Amino acid sequence: MDKHNGILTWAILALVGLWSCTSYKAQQQYQKLQQPILGSVVHHGGEILGANKQVVGQLGFKKHLTVKVIERPFNNHSYGQYTSYLKNARKANTVPYNDSLPIAPKYLRLVLQDQVLLTQLLNNTANAGLKEYIAQDDKYTLVTSIDMTATDERLSELLNADHVFLVHDDYGKRFLQLINGTDEQWLSFEEIQQFNHETLSFCWAEDRYLKKQVVNLLAPGQRCPKGSHKKAAKAAKEREYLKF
Repeated sequence: MDKHNGILTWAILALVGLWSCTSYKAQQQYQKLQQPILGSVVHHGGEILGANKQVVGQLGFKKHLTVKVIERPFNNHSYGQYTSYLKNARKANTVPYNDSLPIAPKYLRLVLQDQVLLTQLLNNTANAGLKEYIAQDDKYTLVTSIDMTATDERLSELLNADHVFLVHDDYGKRFLQLINGTDEQWLSFEEIQQFNHETLSFCWAEDRYLKKQVVNLLAPGQRCPKGSHKKAAKAAKEREYLKF
């Protein structure tokens, strides 16, 4: 009886282990496919389920944010990022490329360029909770550009639009709004193939009321301007040092 119970126990443990491993791999795959969209705040190095970045929130705004559309030719690096995305998404490659082609195929980069406005939004009351959260760790960054492809029709619509905006519905879901004259079109992020994104980190200082404020957005490899710090806690330490 004990022998049979032991075999049954080991069988159950083996099945649980197999399920956990399968579930873990599935969640890893899911994380790889989840590209943070424009305006997302992500955490780097969290190692959540093996992912390097974890989306922790979205920048809040009332109306819309202007998006600049830039057409760029594929090179070996960007094409490698694209094919890696396709592999993880298990999608067919519809963009043939090699570096000897006389004309390289193109992709689009969508950019939130108004860094002054983004900084102001981060300090708005509507984003108070988000700001307090990201002040705890300097590994939080803001997604300000994405690289993407889509159908030829969608790419043409984006390139030819008079204006492109990042907007949201009443439930907070983000869309791209394309305006061409009096015509409006809507493009969801599920309709595009997003294969890369870039982020900016935050520079912190204290205002006259000793409240931590984001005073600048920082590109990789840059340093915060004098009087501000990448770590929010250093702003308070500097104040205490000057007071002393």
